[in-house]
Amino acid sequence: MHRSRGAARSSSKSPSESSTSSSPERAADDDTDFFAQANDSQSSIGIATYRGQNGSNEPDIIIPPIGRLPPEILISIFSKLSSSADMLHCMLVCRKWAANCVGILWHRPLCNRLDNLMRIVNSVRKNNSFFPYSELIRRLNLTALASKVTDAELLSFAECKRVDRLTLTNCFKLTDRGVSEIVEGNRHLQALDVSDLRSLTDNFLYIVAKNCPRLQGLNITGCTKITDESLVVISQSCKHLKRLKLNGVTQVTDRQITSRSVTALLSFLRNMREVCLAHCVEIDDSAFLKLPPNSLFETLRVLDLTACERIRDDAIERITDTAPRLRHLVLNKYASVQQLATLPKLKRIGLVKCQAITDWSILALARSRAAPHHIGSSCLERVHLSYCVNLTMEGIHALLNYCPRLTHLSLTGVQAFLHEDLTAFCRDAPSEFTQQQREVFCVFSGDGVVKLRDYLNRNAVPYPPETEATMYDDEDELDEEENQVAGLMSATVIRDDDDEMGDDGIIEVGPPHG
Repeated sequence: MHRSRGAARSSSKSPSESSTSSSPERAADDDTDFFAQANDSQSSIGIATYRGQNGSNEPDIIIPPIGRLPPEILISIFSKLSSSADMLHCMLVCRKWAANCVGILWHRPLCNRLDNLMRIVNSVRKNNSFFPYSELIRRLNLTALASKVTDAELLSFAECKRVDRLTLTNCFKLTDRGVSEIVEGNRHLQALDVSDLRSLTDNFLYIVAKNCPRLQGLNITGCTKITDESLVVISQSCKHLKRLKLNGVTQVTDRQITSRSVTALLSFLRNMREVCLAHCVEIDDSAFLKLPPNSLFETLRVLDLTACERIRDDAIERITDTAPRLRHLVLNKYASVQQLATLPKLKRIGLVKCQAITDWSILALARSRAAPHHIGSSCLERVHLSYCVNLTMEGIHALLNYCPRLTHLSLTGVQAFLHEDLTAFCRDAPSEFTQQQREVFCVFSGDGVVKLRDYLNRNAVPYPPETEATMYDDEDELDEEENQVAGLMSATVIRDDDDEMGDDGIIEVGPPHG
């Protein structure tokens, strides 16, 4: 016998006007924030609340099955819509749909044009709007209007106290006062990118330290007026900081970023994942050698020391000891590379597509040189040099002999090794490779490395003897060698104990930028 299912009933209000005409469009690719992490999801999107909700005396109406879906299911469905127009249509269906759509539309408003920005500002300022838009904005990115945004436009968002990502990259018209006021009182801020805002001072960072306890990402690249004092305060107040970029923070006085602040940052912030100190030229070995004894940075993955020419081998060795899971160690324009291959933890290095690398770079990497902390022959086990097109037989021959523990060597695309007498020792190309890929495939592993070394020792032309004159005969050769080494130091350092990387993982590093 057929049994009818009772219809669910509920009271509802009559449709009401919506202020969605001023709702911003959403861009699928508007995610240039400095701290783009796994929390980049609907987790920050809550159910919007109505303003001025009152009871209703309207008769009960039948609710269809879709109307009985819980809010979290509706939000998940609406978040799959790629068109803002479709989202607006969904908002007009009923109050419940509107409440679950509006957070998705407004959590990251699209500020790509000045007129669009002003519409957003007008909606935020309205006291009688249908939704509290100032509470819905979670990410604010004004980079697209960098040349036009002033303090006046920025302060229009002063009521938005739930912003968790603020991106103001290169908004050079903003002042210390304007940015400080937007940050003050915003205790939800997790990522802040104010790179190239050269007017910002220590006062701004003091306000960040006081108001942003949840801060996880901070990019102050190019903020040349920032000094040690404010960074030390940041390290003591923002305990959750994971990513810090200080590239080019080179105060022209004697109060610029120095080793003192770096030591403080690393000492207090043990959850750091990324530290970028490129062109902070006053940093020296003491930044790392003065770290507390037995310091261990399990989470540190990226360390950029580009052009920090006062960093020497002792500091690099200290880094490798204290950061066992370091993936990227960037030492562009670093003059002392001879000891990298003999560091106790360095077992793998990927230099794929670093086309500036030459044989001199490989010789500098491979050779062990006498030093007070000399520890013997190279520990390198896996070296990836695919598409390093300037390498020749000479450099690789030296690498093989100076690195006796080598078990994997990739030279795909290196013309000097695409000969039958050498590829005979290669392993087979993967079955899914195309014919073109097979023709340039050149990877030696296991016994193949041993056979290649023996073959070259029997037949190849001897490589240059290990003397200082080989690489530093005169000033011209020194300049040339420095340029080549700069390419080498774009390397990605991979650790043997990094369980997040497979045994065959290859890090491709693009060519160095001039």
